[in-house]
Amino acid sequence: MSQENLGGASQAAKDLARLRAGDADPDLDFEKIKGAQRVFADGDKVLRSLRLYDPSHPSLVQILTNVHQRLCEFLAEYGDVKVGVFARELTLDGEAVYSAERVDENVWFPLFAAGIRQLTFAEGLPAEELREFFVILGQLHAHGDQSSDSGEDDAVTLLWERDLGYVLVVSIDSFVDGVDDDEDSGRVDNLRNVINTCTMRELNAAALT
Repeated sequence: MSQENLGGASQAAKDLARLRAGDADPDLDFEKIKGAQRVFADGDKVLRSLRLYDPSHPSLVQILTNVHQRLCEFLAEYGDVKVGVFARELTLDGEAVYSAERVDENVWFPLFAAGIRQLTFAEGLPAEELREFFVILGQLHAHGDQSSDSGEDDAVTLLWERDLGYVLVVSIDSFVDGVDDDEDSGRVDNLRNVINTCTMRELNAAALT
């Protein structure tokens, strides 16, 4: 692994730590946060509707159209939206833009269970790509990947195999790919252990509340 890759991994770990600590920008744009909260509340509506309707059902098609329009308006105003993915919430600029009281109520939880720690919707997102993303996430719910030992590989693979150009994810394994020698391997193993420990602590804390 190159020094550049290690630096990127370290920065990613720092970003995750900052997100976990909930550090907010002193110049935080609360209108942006409110807009993002509306966007992800809409996403919640889509995912719950997928439990009732086939993706081609007119009711779901209309919901997806509305969500895509709102999200595109948000992206046009604020640019790419990059959120931290946690057991019970999504965060933007250190602020929760979606939260659930329990893990099993969090419709975005399969992403966290898959090892995904960052989700980005990029400006220019096509309607079909947003639809495909939600269908994939709906499949993860339906197949129970969040409780499967192989859920991480299945979930991340499902997303990456679609080669979505405007829906981007960063997973735990993204920090440790490309290890070539023993020295780098040890450093990366330490990083993986730190991240995994934080993950287990968060899951345990979420289960107790």
